[in-house]
Amino acid sequence: MRITILGSAAAEAVPSLWCRCEVCRIARQNGGKDLRRRTSYLIDRDTMIDFGPDAFWQSWTAGILWEELKQIIFTHQHSDHCNPVELGWRRKGFAQNAPALTIYGSPEIRKYCEIIMGKTDMKSVALWPDTTWVEPENGVPLQAHNMEIFSIPARHSAEDARNYILTRDGKSLLIAHDSGFWTEEAWNTIAGRTVDCVIFDGTCALKFADVEDGHMGAAVGVRFRDELLKRGILKKDGLAIVNHFSHNGNSLQADLEAYFAPHGIEVGYDGKVIDL
Repeated sequence: MRITILGSAAAEAVPSLWCRCEVCRIARQNGGKDLRRRTSYLIDRDTMIDFGPDAFWQSWTAGILWEELKQIIFTHQHSDHCNPVELGWRRKGFAQNAPALTIYGSPEIRKYCEIIMGKTDMKSVALWPDTTWVEPENGVPLQAHNMEIFSIPARHSAEDARNYILTRDGKSLLIAHDSGFWTEEAWNTIAGRTVDCVIFDGTCALKFADVEDGHMGAAVGVRFRDELLKRGILKKDGLAIVNHFSHNGNSLQADLEAYFAPHGIEVGYDGKVIDL
């Protein structure tokens, strides 16, 4: 399994469009890993986790061939993770011979997409060609395109937000951004499963290190990784990567690496590739 981090930012991206804070100012100067698009991932060549407002440019930098994309798995309906207008361009008259696509997400995802599309001339997601909608049930594995998809309730402000375990060719990845420290419901849902890699939320970074509700700060992220190890969910030799950062966390890439490296945790950035 190959994972490409297409984006590593929270909702406003880094630098934030309208912001004049110190992190945004330095990020504009530094470029490189301090420039962050909205969080999304490519799994191998056929699966995306979230499809947000930066999907067009992310596809160019990652070399995504849309005809190879088979499925999109949505974590929740916030606009930095779900951009139905861009998906609407698959309609006849805009795209020719668009490939079939399966979309996974909670009922709230489809409801959100219908609301947004209803405000455009594209009217409804029902007009999207060759699109299959699948609503995963938390704790019930689904098989699709040589991948198992396992849904877990996230602790986030979006109704019915999800984290996921994705398993393919004997390797498992836990995607846990846009969640605070899990509730017992989530821990119970995942009990008995193991993963080779976890990518977890770091939105609040160093400035708000102890935030644990809705998102995670740096200290809570370490505690989350430690709990995964304690419960035997993350394998002892497994990878832990923190991702999804807000400029409001007042932390640049070097700051984050200096904090997390002693804990054996890698820091995500746009374009980072992980091979499992």
